[in-house]
Amino acid sequence: MLIRQHDPELLRELRSSPPLSSGVAKRLRRGEVLRTQDRGTEQALQVEQGCLRVCHPHSDGRRQITEFLFAGDRIGLAEVRSHNGSIEAVTPAAITLQPTDPRDEEQATDFYNARLGVLQAKLFMLGHKNAREKLAAFIIEMSDRIAAGGNEVVLPMSRYDIADYLCLSPETVCRNFTQMVADGLVALPESHAVQILHRASLEFIGR
Repeated sequence: MLIRQHDPELLRELRSSPPLSSGVAKRLRRGEVLRTQDRGTEQALQVEQGCLRVCHPHSDGRRQITEFLFAGDRIGLAEVRSHNGSIEAVTPAAITLQPTDPRDEEQATDFYNARLGVLQAKLFMLGHKNAREKLAAFIIEMSDRIAAGGNEVVLPMSRYDIADYLCLSPETVCRNFTQMVADGLVALPESHAVQILHRASLEFIGR
């Protein structure tokens, strides 16, 4: 079965898995980097408030954003560290760093199976969609994740972040937003706000 990146059921499964352990609370300023190399191997991060991005560098100096994390999301630090990645605050954020217990196999299996599903869905989106389809899928994903499926979506990230997440250039992202406005699919009342005007059409494009 193919799983869409913004599959609400998959996101609920990841967010509703039981807490790994009590942890240490920390606040991050906008743009602050949490260096995963300085943290213990068996730790997970849970977002309590705000938005984070998971970044991995390319050999040519470019970056790839592999994930945006919002309140309720969790990620293992070893997963980020394995490709020399970093976690950065897109907005002011509150997080909890939780030690994991490798002896609790059932708990660990549920957590990492959910994580694997999200990553597989992201690979499918990047490998099988053109720029217009990627952006449509992204808008629907953000609607499901941060607007409870509503049509008024405030994006905390910049167009540059969106481009690095979708493996597109910022110019391509802006051009496709402009075309979607011209086609009557969305409206852009503010720089970070997206109003979905024809959700069914957008879902069809991004499916």
